[in-house]
Amino acid sequence: CINLDFSGGADATRRLAPRYIQEPKRKGILEVINSVVAIRNSKYSDVFDDVDSTGRDTLRNFLASEDVDKLSMRECKIISRLPIYATYGENVVVNNSSSTNSVYKSLTRNNRYLDSKILSIHEDVIPSNFLKTSSPVELQLLKKLGVPSVNEVTFCVEHLFLNITSLNEEPRNETMLSLLVNFARMCNESKEFAAILQEIPFVPDTEGALHTANDLYDIEVPELRLLLKQEKNVFPCNTFATPMVLSSLRKLGLRDMLSRTKILECASSLSLIQKTDIEFIRKKATCLLRYIDDHSKELFKIPKRSMLSTLNFHTNSSSTNI
Repeated sequence: CINLDFSGGADATRRLAPRYIQEPKRKGILEVINSVVAIRNSKYSDVFDDVDSTGRDTLRNFLASEDVDKLSMRECKIISRLPIYATYGENVVVNNSSSTNSVYKSLTRNNRYLDSKILSIHEDVIPSNFLKTSSPVELQLLKKLGVPSVNEVTFCVEHLFLNITSLNEEPRNETMLSLLVNFARMCNESKEFAAILQEIPFVPDTEGALHTANDLYDIEVPELRLLLKQEKNVFPCNTFATPMVLSSLRKLGLRDMLSRTKILECASSLSLIQKTDIEFIRKKATCLLRYIDDHSKELFKIPKRSMLSTLNFHTNSSSTNI
């Protein structure tokens, strides 16, 4: 920086300064950085050793502020090599408080960015090769530099679902709740999405264990709520039992009816209830009998016979005499 001390005062400074000082341009900034690297005979990462996250973010936004379509191939190569791209780093716990530290790197072929339009995806479930973005102009820059985007359906199927059991509880549940609230819109994006999600154990029960939706029962069915009251691992936890979330879970196979095996278990459990709780035993037994009576057609339905079972096989009498 040059300190220009004009005797003419502030007015003279305003008139003369534009002759000597110009607004920085992207091309000029890149040339300066490239020259410093060449002079020092070093790497781009070495030049940025003393640049903090604010400085790197400021430079990245500045480079993206001008029309990216005017970038030359040489400029694109320089920008790609700069360690100014924030990735999703590892989760760090300090004083029982969890936070994710950004790691700044140059671009590689493995980098991706998430094109999130519907879901609220917690950053702790996003892999470290994904780049953080904060503005539309940054997205335009990444596209120009050849970084592939990943839509939400692809992200869920190829990244989120594959790692679902290894994710921390809070970020996992927050992301999956957003998915269930927007379930219909996600299914509009992909016809196979619901079928894939049906096979994923992501619904926590009241004990925190994960299940597929069709492993659990609908807590809004009064009979099930009474008959399964003292059982564990049968209902979704409270955060997954809101009306909007249950509506999506039902479409994924959440059970609203007891199987014959479960009915036998309920009947057997009556003998395990403390004899002092006579009123609850009476209520549960009455509810169970009424439930069997109301659902007798479904519970005791005879399976349909297959076509093969209707065929009559006659033994050839001549063959039996051989």
